[in-house]
Amino acid sequence: PGELSAAPFFVSLRNRFSGSEGSFGEPDDESGDYEISGSRFFGLSGCGRDGACVRDSGQEILYGLFHGGLSGGFCSGGQQQGDFGTEERAIGFPRAGRRESAEVPALIGMGRDAYARAGVDITLGNRVKSGIGAMVRSTRRPGVIGGIGGFGGCFDGRIRGYRHPVLVASIDGVGTKLKVAQEVGKHGTIGEDLVNHCVNDIAALGAEPLFFLDYIGTGKLSPKVFRQILKGLVRGCRRSGCALLGGETAQMPGIYQGEDYDLVGSIVGVVEKGKGTDGRSIRAGDVILGLPTNGLQTNGYTLARDILFKKAKLRVKGNLPGTSLKLEKLLLAVHPNYRPALLKIGKRVKIKGAAHITGGGLIDNPPRIFPKGLGAEIQLGSWPVPPLFRYLETKGKLGKVEAYRTFNMGIGMIVVVAKGDVAKVKKVVRCYEIGRMVRGDGKVRLIG
Repeated sequence: PGELSAAPFFVSLRNRFSGSEGSFGEPDDESGDYEISGSRFFGLSGCGRDGACVRDSGQEILYGLFHGGLSGGFCSGGQQQGDFGTEERAIGFPRAGRRESAEVPALIGMGRDAYARAGVDITLGNRVKSGIGAMVRSTRRPGVIGGIGGFGGCFDGRIRGYRHPVLVASIDGVGTKLKVAQEVGKHGTIGEDLVNHCVNDIAALGAEPLFFLDYIGTGKLSPKVFRQILKGLVRGCRRSGCALLGGETAQMPGIYQGEDYDLVGSIVGVVEKGKGTDGRSIRAGDVILGLPTNGLQTNGYTLARDILFKKAKLRVKGNLPGTSLKLEKLLLAVHPNYRPALLKIGKRVKIKGAAHITGGGLIDNPPRIFPKGLGAEIQLGSWPVPPLFRYLETKGKLGKVEAYRTFNMGIGMIVVVAKGDVAKVKKVVRCYEIGRMVRGDGKVRLIG
């Protein structure tokens, strides 16, 4: 008995949370946390009721390196007499999960308050992240090993349905669309934007998403904003069949100002060797089909905000001039997930190449899939350009090349198919015939 404030200690759980070292009961349905003699252990959700993390014939899990003080001490047999002083999250292999990017002070009682005063509140970070287990587990898919909370996420390398799997990885961010979310105070779709962006990047190569990792960096952690972001990440992962395998939350005052934050995600997918859509089979005469989008997606926001709010002095809560369209909804429209459309197309015809129209627009993205000696002609007027883009082009006094290089102009993904397959594609997805492949120097020319 007494005060334990410096050394970490282990909690050994026997016989699936009930046994000679105390009774642990069932986890809370919402948070997945476990109660031990009235004290809550954070982050124990990874093993769950199915004992997924149990090793050594299910007899014992050495589970949870805890840093923190006990006001009442620890008695023999593992029964806890007091309350934890710090509420550090449990950590343990092989669970994956979100870690706090801040070192644990050697003397918790003294260091925590000083660190919080300096701008990094470890206790707040752990409280914010407690209870996320149920949400993260809802994204689980075959191949995931373990749960959340450890130093790394584990995924089985033997992937069902693939004889020779090739892993496809990508990483991206949401850009200054975050500033619009902050201005409006709505962060619930930003996470989904990020997941869909990354899914589209690897889907353009024909890959199936397997797992996703995120990074949230901020100057001051807001529990409300964190939860909104996480819900969007989870929703995006669930809808794309992708496991949210882990993440990082970093409090870095001085790098980020106030509650400003950055959001980055990385994804890993898989495609059968030799079956990817890498553009090598594209030939002159092939047709470029454009899949329509609902807005800026996640690119061009810096210029868009400059035109809308500085030059035109519009209010984000107002309408787009000349329309009844709300700017807020236009700017925060969720980046579409194009993989379902690509799957439908791929079942009917051969997709020779696909390009996600992100930063660089219709000028810089298509050439990424062109074979040597080919170029493309994009026919202006072959699809309806949404009012937002028309306004940005006019009000910003942008030339055609600049507008089509900065914004997607209403086309979120292009697909290259043989001329004879165009009609088949139009029967299964909404698309526009926007151009064709020609002999050239690897560039896109705007026609009309």
